Amino acid sequence: MESLLDYSKQCRSGGFLAAAIHNMDGIGGRPGWAWIFILEGVFTILVACTSPWVLQDFPESAKFLSEVERMCTTTPTFCKNAILTHT
Repeated sequence: MESLLDYSKQCRSGGFLAAAIHNMDGIGGRPGWAWIFILEGVFTILVACTSPWVLQDFPESAKFLSEVERMCTTTPTFCKNAILTHT
């Protein structure tokens, strides 16, 4: 029962993933809290390494924007005129 309460406290304070990672205590001779930092750091590095290919450099080259949205980001007066004419 006590371990169930400890698990419940971990889940509420740091989430299910942190509680699961913390249970890796002793693996590789490292404490559970160290595994949280290691695994979250690896995830952050992977996201950072993929960001140059995922993020768009400029609004003019963004494939997910429509032509009107692209013009609004580059020419503020165009956006103001577009909003006034569509209302």
